[in-house]
Amino acid sequence: MAAVNGESVRDESQEESSTWTHEKELKLFEKVDEYLEDGEERKEIYVKDIKWSDIAFDNFTTDEVHKRWRILTLRVRKMRNAKEILEDAKQRAVDKHANAGSRKRKKDDALPKAPLSAYLLFSKERRPQMAEKYSDLNNKQLLAKIGKKWRKLSAEKKKKYHDDYLENKKKYESELMQYFIENFPEEKAPKTAFEFWSSKMKKEIKEEHPDISDKKLKKKLRKRWERLEDEEKGEWEKKSKQEMDKYLRKMRKRVKV
Repeated sequence: MAAVNGESVRDESQEESSTWTHEKELKLFEKVDEYLEDGEERKEIYVKDIKWSDIAFDNFTTDEVHKRWRILTLRVRKMRNAKEILEDAKQRAVDKHANAGSRKRKKDDALPKAPLSAYLLFSKERRPQMAEKYSDLNNKQLLAKIGKKWRKLSAEKKKKYHDDYLENKKKYESELMQYFIENFPEEKAPKTAFEFWSSKMKKEIKEEHPDISDKKLKKKLRKRWERLEDEEKGEWEKKSKQEMDKYLRKMRKRVKV
């Protein structure tokens, strides 16, 4: 048992985990994060000032989410504001989850397969007919002949295979991104161009319409985004692409793909 703000709270190692899964804990952090980000004045508040009824989610009561928060932050340094404690608690939960499954993660069947290069697409297309035509050649000799054909191919004809590769690569990266997001929820997913833009515009709209509901706010944001000039959208898409590329590099290194 340990005391937190004068109350006795069990360590999470003693807490039953059947209800509070790792995903639920991450969602709790997300809800606290959203609460603290809702207005400049909340960014500096202390835990004692949090209104936990605004954070309760799913079937968890106000007391349950508050209790779980106290358990998760039990070993986090105190005497800081809620935002600072939140960041420490999130990292600790992620580390704990990662250590629990520290054995090397096996590549599963859901992991998207990398696209074939332009040359391999050409080779795959030509190999059957060339294998039939040069049936007396062994595999090494056949590959050498296919390679020679590729080198003699004009840039114009090679373009088809390069274009196919780029299209497949784009699809692969999209599928890979989705795979990482679904299988590694502890890693913060990159923002889309719309999310980057809306996080900025949200403040402006709230200043114009202080009493606007979340539903109307989302609708207004979507309409403004749709009316945005392509050039301006491009700037946000560029920012999103940079974050997505950074995320993919990090995750590919982690999963070794």
